[in-house]
Amino acid sequence: MQRTHRTTTGLYGARHEEEDGVEQPRSNSLEAAGGSLKDITFNHIFLTDMSNYAGMNEVYREYFPKDPPARYCIRADLVKPGFLVEIASIAHLPR
Repeated sequence: MQRTHRTTTGLYGARHEEEDGVEQPRSNSLEAAGGSLKDITFNHIFLTDMSNYAGMNEVYREYFPKDPPARYCIRADLVKPGFLVEIASIAHLPR
């Protein structure tokens, strides 16, 4: 039987290098639950400005270079006003 792990991370700032900061907390959260980024099956990606889409995609490919999980990406006002990117993930982990 598998269990589901959900994690959400956000990102402050405007530089492309900072977009990388959204994935490391997610990786840490999954490792603490006994999993890894490979266990993610779906990502919900929210951007405050779609002009950041190309930069987000570049960083996304670094973390998911082969067979990336399903995802969608939409423009949205985020709960924390300073965030530029928020990613909510669903991962399936072995018991």
